[in-house]
Amino acid sequence: MPAPKGHPRWGGKVKGSKSKKTIEQEEALEAIRLEIRKHLPELIKGKIELARGIFVEKVIDEYQTVEGKNGKTKVKKVQKVIVFKERPDGSAINDLFDRLVGKPKQLMEFEGDFPSSVVINITSEEVDKAKQRLEAKKKKK
Repeated sequence: MPAPKGHPRWGGKVKGSKSKKTIEQEEALEAIRLEIRKHLPELIKGKIELARGIFVEKVIDEYQTVEGKNGKTKVKKVQKVIVFKERPDGSAINDLFDRLVGKPKQLMEFEGDFPSSVVINITSEEVDKAKQRLEAKKKKK
């Protein structure tokens, strides 16, 4: 007879328990989620700005030749500031719609032979339970 899992003398991981590495990864992920939650309003505003299109300020250096009073020419550096609006970010728009409306179902193509009909055996008790769950959900709304 094999030794039971998790036995103190023979070792082995108890069924359903998480490894040390998994626990560390989950803790790290939770720390990241907490940090993101702190800045969530700012992040949402930023995502909406990207979806609308943002204004960008760009500084351009130009060089001009200027004649001085004594007839000498000097090169003068001039900075110009250009403000323009960038196109809306399509991925930001899609992300906002996915969160608002729900992600659309993606079509998949299959090759090969598939059965033309499928038989599903459901008892009347299971149907009644499903109806009760649906009615309970409707009442909550």
